[in-house]
Amino acid sequence: MKSEKILSIKYVSEASGLSPHLIRKWEERYNIVTPGRSETNRRAYSRDDLNKLKLIKEAKELGHSLIHLSDLSESELKEIVATGIVDGKVSTQTDLPEEGFHLENCFRAAVSTDTDDLEIALNRASLALDTDSLITGVIKPLMHRIGNMWSDGEIQIYMEHRISSVIRTFLGNYIQSKNIRTDAPVVVITTPAGQYHEFGALTTAVGAVIEGWKPEYLGPNLPAEEISSAVNEVGADLLALSITISDDSGNLFYELKKTRDLTPKDIPILIGGSAAGSILSDQNDIGIEFVKEFQAFRRLLKSFSMN
Repeated sequence: MKSEKILSIKYVSEASGLSPHLIRKWEERYNIVTPGRSETNRRAYSRDDLNKLKLIKEAKELGHSLIHLSDLSESELKEIVATGIVDGKVSTQTDLPEEGFHLENCFRAAVSTDTDDLEIALNRASLALDTDSLITGVIKPLMHRIGNMWSDGEIQIYMEHRISSVIRTFLGNYIQSKNIRTDAPVVVITTPAGQYHEFGALTTAVGAVIEGWKPEYLGPNLPAEEISSAVNEVGADLLALSITISDDSGNLFYELKKTRDLTPKDIPILIGGSAAGSILSDQNDIGIEFVKEFQAFRRLLKSFSMN
């Protein structure tokens, strides 16, 4: 028998530990609960709704996605929470590999109110881990998790910007701290016009430094003319572009084609990032190479250096 929908959103918020804003977001995006309406047209929830929200909150803290959790029954949610299973494995802090341990430390620091905590956690991770593990095991999954939290309404945009600023500064300082040979090959790194997210480009610059290249990092959102001018001005040996925002309008393909046309033909152009694969079929015809992952980019840099 279903429980009656008589609980206010204020009561459910206080009892579940979820903000009213977040509860509404979960309803609209994932249909996690369906509230009734009071006589005054206010949201009204049942005890079953409250229990489900509590269980989903606990399961999400274990690492499950809302898309996965939204389709589960109450008994399935209880099993996940009771066993601590994530993707078939029991989740415990002490069982985490070293990079997982530092990821969790950085995540807890990121959602705290003190930006110094995140800076300290990142510095500790950089001392304990090799660069591959730091980038692929900590920085990238941390940004992915923070992005999901913002998308799910769990954090506000100012908090996402604050976290991004700390990580951006950390990566910039990390690059500057490395000694680069004066005769090192040069790679220009940026994002095309309309691509505003720069973390893929920053991690690319880190990979370049590791492989003995000198990165000329230009920041995000540059038109083709500016990119090609920079390539010519610094005498670049390679151009790397990060693409993280999907584009169905054709503007991105146009910018890439224009960049290729304006850049000397003997300068290879690489693209990578979470949205780069979506234009793979188009960009194959214009002399631009798609790189799927961070390690593959590093291998290409190494092979270019040997030629």
